[in-house]
Amino acid sequence: MNGFFTINRELFDHPLWQTSTPEQKVILVVIIGMMNHTPKKWIWKGEEIEVDRGQRITTVAEIKRACGCGVSEKQIRTAIKKFEKFDFLADQVSHDGHLITVENYSKWQDGGSEVVTPTGRRRAGDGQEMGRRRESLHYKNNENNDNNDNNIYIAPALGKFGNVLITEEELERLKERFPYDWEDRVERLSEYMKSKGKRYKSHYATILTWARKDADKKPEGRLSWIDEL
Repeated sequence: MNGFFTINRELFDHPLWQTSTPEQKVILVVIIGMMNHTPKKWIWKGEEIEVDRGQRITTVAEIKRACGCGVSEKQIRTAIKKFEKFDFLADQVSHDGHLITVENYSKWQDGGSEVVTPTGRRRAGDGQEMGRRRESLHYKNNENNDNNDNNIYIAPALGKFGNVLITEEELERLKERFPYDWEDRVERLSEYMKSKGKRYKSHYATILTWARKDADKKPEGRLSWIDEL
């Protein structure tokens, strides 16, 4: 990031600012500063789209680096959820990261006005509606999840058949543990569940279990954990 940005003083009177912790205020300012000042091309869900002014595709890790010391990834996730409740921003999550839309960006950034739809949504270059609310992320009591632990899963669900349910935190752990083939592991689970009609209490734990079995058997150059199930 380079250049500079401004903040409307009205922000300091906003209920969101007044009820935020010091860490949340840092996160809020950082997010405003990270947003695109002009539209940019980006890859989202495997396609090139135009990310509008006031939007940005980012990750929790990138926001954390911008915030500096004293702000954790957990605090960032909690803050984003709070900002959504105040209709300050909209957050769409996929395996590519977070597509964040700051509502009325021009008002907060430079005191200008901005024309938005009644839902505060903008459209990407491919016509897909972006910045939608996270209600689609709440897969509670899903038939594939018997834990009833109120996890919030990434939407749309991952895998070729859209049936692999994992949380954002679990996805980040998969990427760290399997940086070169995490997508392949997700796809294999998706295909296996579809073909066999299998259900698992935790898809994340299932991937780890299969990976451990694969490591124990040490197959020749391929993943074998599906063959033995």
